[in-house]
Amino acid sequence: SNDLKFGANAAHRLGVNRIVYRRAIPKPIERRWYYKYLLTNCINTVITNSEHSKKGILLNYSDIIKDDFVKVIYNGIEINKQGEGCKKLPDDKIIIGSAGRLSKEKGHHYLVLMAQKLKEKGIPFKVIIAGEGPQRKKIESDIEKYGLTDDFELIGFVEDMRKFYNQIHVFVLPSIWEGFGF
Repeated sequence: SNDLKFGANAAHRLGVNRIVYRRAIPKPIERRWYYKYLLTNCINTVITNSEHSKKGILLNYSDIIKDDFVKVIYNGIEINKQGEGCKKLPDDKIIIGSAGRLSKEKGHHYLVLMAQKLKEKGIPFKVIIAGEGPQRKKIESDIEKYGLTDDFELIGFVEDMRKFYNQIHVFVLPSIWEGFGF
């Protein structure tokens, strides 16, 4: 990113003692001379939010940076203590929630297949999916195809995730892979 290329170099030239690069995508950093320069001369530490992202950095640079140069600090979520602010959830069905970009790697198709199995077993449930993305129409089509229209609610982008978490019993993350891991 330009933040890394220009920001780290400028900070180094200005004498900033501690330069930390935070990377939250698992895509490997390309093997280029300027990245090698930044990683060996400018940046003191790299922070990622998943082991997968860490592996992406070390993949092309393990010969010049050590494993402990890249630290993993997972993204956290704030959970209410003892149901503080929670509304009463229905006892007659399980409310399942999932949140994330509606894209292929997020695996929402597996959530639809899971719901189909619950329906076959006669387990009462409702699935609420928070998020937007290019797979929305495909997910809606799969929901309709399996006769699950009444069992799903796609609520789009959610600003207040705490409120979202308070309206579900179980959170499911069906991702094929995660870079950010919120």
